Amino acid sequence: MTRKRPFFLVCMLIIALGSGFRLHGLRIQSLWNDELASWSMSNRENLQAVIMEEVAPDVHPPGYQMLLFVSMKLFGDSELALRLPSAFAGMLSIAAIYILGKRLYSAREGLIAALLCALLVTPVAYSQEARAYAFVILLTIVSSYWWVRLNASTEHRRWLSAAAYGVAAILLAYMHYFGLLMVLLQGAAMFVLVLRQRQGWFKFFTVYAIIGVAYLPWLPTFLWQMQNRQTGNTNTGALLPPPEPAAIWGYMRFLFNNLDWLVVLALVLYAFLLVRDVHRTPRFNVDVMLSTWLVLPLVLVYILSWVRAPVFTNRNLLILMPAAYLLLARAIMLLPGVESQPFAVVVFLCLILVALLLRSGYYTSNHKEQFREAVNIVAENTDRYPDAVIVASVWSLSFLDYYETRAGLTPGADLMAGWDSDIPAVEQLVDERQPDYIWYVRANRIPQNGFWAYFTSHFDLLRHWPLVGADVVLFSRQ
Repeated sequence: MTRKRPFFLVCMLIIALGSGFRLHGLRIQSLWNDELASWSMSNRENLQAVIMEEVAPDVHPPGYQMLLFVSMKLFGDSELALRLPSAFAGMLSIAAIYILGKRLYSAREGLIAALLCALLVTPVAYSQEARAYAFVILLTIVSSYWWVRLNASTEHRRWLSAAAYGVAAILLAYMHYFGLLMVLLQGAAMFVLVLRQRQGWFKFFTVYAIIGVAYLPWLPTFLWQMQNRQTGNTNTGALLPPPEPAAIWGYMRFLFNNLDWLVVLALVLYAFLLVRDVHRTPRFNVDVMLSTWLVLPLVLVYILSWVRAPVFTNRNLLILMPAAYLLLARAIMLLPGVESQPFAVVVFLCLILVALLLRSGYYTSNHKEQFREAVNIVAENTDRYPDAVIVASVWSLSFLDYYETRAGLTPGADLMAGWDSDIPAVEQLVDERQPDYIWYVRANRIPQNGFWAYFTSHFDLLRHWPLVGADVVLFSRQ
């Protein structure tokens, strides 16, 4: 008990540090397009409306929107309230990856993995976003922990492991479709283990039959969404382009603060671990499992994005993050002299990671689309330019409504437009209203060239406010 106590205390300190970075600045950045979509989809009278009217026509399962609906009913829909659930999920992820690392290797690797999860930019950033991804990371770790316990030959209370894994897997599958992919991969891995060991078939079929039955209610909607996504007939707009080979390097940069040198260092440590594993060092099977977890889905998704539908994005592949950090933690602990001084190594890495996080500009520079600032510019100039209409290039006018209400404006722009085909609607609006001024507000959505050329040729540009991922332009009638 005495030997375990220092590791527990250090883990609690890491969790506290990571929690501080997740809670700090939750309201500094404006909600961006996807966060406002989360709010808009969950801002309904009841869960049925959320699921049938908002989630079903989209390309996501309903788990996160249902959770956010409940959270908004309990705590409101301020920026802080919308992002707090993700922040708490991020805090729990730090503890969860420590527990998983301790189970797979030892408390030493668990501490290093927890430190990486606590202080690298990407897990911090997704813990401050009103989207499903912080929960995807958390549930990926939790389901993996119970999966390992379920398949351990020394596990005595397998019914508990089976029940806990089943719940975590169902929640993960309902949270995101790449969470569903993770559950399918876990099922495939368990099938291989059962096949090799020639035992455990009842356990395998029982657990995954229950998961399958729990997913059956959503299966028809899932199949409809996948069919319509390929034709672009969903609420998400155009399809992504297929990934280039550089996308894999880009994903590694995504995991490691977008720093090339940090990626190179991580790859060197992975290579060091691979060389050690040639001699089948202790925990060789764990290294192989984590390596498969990291590499196989990456390759499969890359190929799938070329042969069927482009789905290779960094955020979709967050299910691989725990494996990347656990393997790196293992490699660090195998370096000469490190295992005997784990706490000194933790302190050293902590100082480096904190410095990298603070120097990244994450807290000091705007990196989310500035919907709030765009609306505030219009609100601050309403008295100066009273007779005006608002034309908005956004994906939904409700995204502006969120901040218009808070800025004291009447919710609702006069027209949502941005394509060349929208020019007649602009002409009709101007002819009917005869405004002295036209506000053009753009956020996330890029107008087509012909549409913008029409504005600049038919109206006089008075002022342009360039923002991050957004623009506010004031025109007067000629």
